Amino acid sequence: MPPLVSSPPTDGGAGDAEAVIRVVCAWPVSGQYGPGSRILYYVLVAACIQGRRYLWLRNTCLAIALVFPAVAALHALVLTAVHVNGAVDMDVYGALQFCTIGILAAPTTVRLSKTYQNAPGRNTIFLWTALVVAGLLSLVVEFYRANPIPCSYDDSGNPLPHAIKDFPFKNAHCSLQCSDETGPFSPMRGGAASNIYVIPAPDMLKFNTALVLAAACCIPAILSVAFTWIQILENNWTRRIGHVEADPDDKLITGTNGATIGTMKQVAEQARKRQNYIEVPLFVCAVLALVVFGELNFFSTQVRYETEPMASIGQWAPIAGTALAGFSSVYVVVAGEIEAREKHRAAQALSTQIVVDGSDEARSGPSDDIRRISTSRRAETGMTRLGDALHATVAQLSDAAHAKLDDSEFKRGPARNFPETPGEIHRNANLSVIRERYNPPRDPHGDVTPEFGPVRSRSPSFISVHLGLGISGINGSPGSPPLSTPARRDTLEVPSFPSPAFHRT
Repeated sequence: MPPLVSSPPTDGGAGDAEAVIRVVCAWPVSGQYGPGSRILYYVLVAACIQGRRYLWLRNTCLAIALVFPAVAALHALVLTAVHVNGAVDMDVYGALQFCTIGILAAPTTVRLSKTYQNAPGRNTIFLWTALVVAGLLSLVVEFYRANPIPCSYDDSGNPLPHAIKDFPFKNAHCSLQCSDETGPFSPMRGGAASNIYVIPAPDMLKFNTALVLAAACCIPAILSVAFTWIQILENNWTRRIGHVEADPDDKLITGTNGATIGTMKQVAEQARKRQNYIEVPLFVCAVLALVVFGELNFFSTQVRYETEPMASIGQWAPIAGTALAGFSSVYVVVAGEIEAREKHRAAQALSTQIVVDGSDEARSGPSDDIRRISTSRRAETGMTRLGDALHATVAQLSDAAHAKLDDSEFKRGPARNFPETPGEIHRNANLSVIRERYNPPRDPHGDVTPEFGPVRSRSPSFISVHLGLGISGINGSPGSPPLSTPARRDTLEVPSFPSPAFHRT
């Protein structure tokens, strides 16, 4: 077994004990827990708390904010299951950051907010909390397995500097088997992510401190699971047996000094409000402390070593994607608001016109449903100006596209005329008669007039015999020779057709 400390002899003085740095063989923090993902997560948590009354903000942010801790909890479970002795995956700090903040913010927000409690699928927070608790317990196990060793000298036998920022990461293995070639190897770290280094143990948030923090955050999570489970049982019982009549508020409670049920309800309500006054600031301070100390740990020299910078696509891409999703959610709400407003105006205009015409019907104006939808949506979003700007932009783009796809000019233009081959005016002396017979009637502007009837399928044998196109035979019979000079309209033989659209006098 290799020695824990580099081999150059020491004199055993006090100075050597002070210079000892504890190191660990570790894989660096992966891009999943980089600065971009963490910033996005903090913003989403804040948006879920502050904007819980706004439907468009709540649905977009809550879904993404709950996914981050859930994935981190699954990651913690896998890290514990495939643990590699002699090395630490620094992703445990990223999973700890996401799970602890999520487990303090999400259940408290759901319990205190009626908006979340009355939303469909609210019971899924129970399963989500149980998953995150399992992840935190796995992190407790991983932090307990971490075992930093003391190191005083680098590979060349030189004493290590006292400051961690001056630690020679490339030249201090401290007798550890820790490299890409010799291992240790992890099934979760392969390819480009297989880089492993000897780094000083984190000093801003030590392994033992992180262990205690992960265990402590399990306590409110377990209480939240119990609270949610009780609510689920009560809701299922009420739904099963139906509505149960409650005792009147003025009923006296046996064994009390004149207390009634209504009085105790008021006392419980006041106690709940006082509890919220203490609970909310306490959890807010706890979340802020986790954010501050966690970020200080992430930006320390040893934890930040060989991590993905903010300029990488893996860091700012989640932020850009979430911003686009939020923009789409905003536009959907704004479009609905504008549509309701337009219906409201149309109903008002119709009501005014009916009143002017003297009709007694629909004098009440727009329907109550349209008015209620328009008012509620406008009060919920409060983004009328932004909506008008977005709607005007989209309308302008859509109008330009529709103008390009408009085929009305094609339908009333030269395409409706009798088909002609190039240069036919010079080859066919009867072309003017054909145009007069088969081209649709037009107004002075050249547009097809509406009285033109349906287009008749033209018989090639009729054209060949009577219009002089040089094609002989009708149904195989010999045809007459082509006309050499234009024939008068009143002398041209035209057979009768069942459609009256082709008979003009």
